[in-house]
Amino acid sequence: MVKTLFYEDEIAKMPKDIVHPKISAAELKMAKQLIEAMKESFDPSLYHDSFQEKLKNVIEAKIHGQKIVSATPMEKESAIDLMEALTQSLTAKKAEKRAH
Repeated sequence: MVKTLFYEDEIAKMPKDIVHPKISAAELKMAKQLIEAMKESFDPSLYHDSFQEKLKNVIEAKIHGQKIVSATPMEKESAIDLMEALTQSLTAKKAEKRAH
């Protein structure tokens, strides 16, 4: 969390116990494989700010007198097994790299 400090007495002390979670060898190996599989050159043209686009469209509609209605809330999805999802992602990336 970022907070602007104005006075010295607003500085909070660091927690004495910094938690370092235990990482198993399998988790570390999978993390390294995932990073290696996803490594590629950065191309900023592949990304765009859809939020700003939607916001601009809403503002334009409001300027032209259209009534703005909010979207219906999305249904919550059930939780997924993260390790299984990572394994599937790695398998798909490996197959994709073999195809090229």
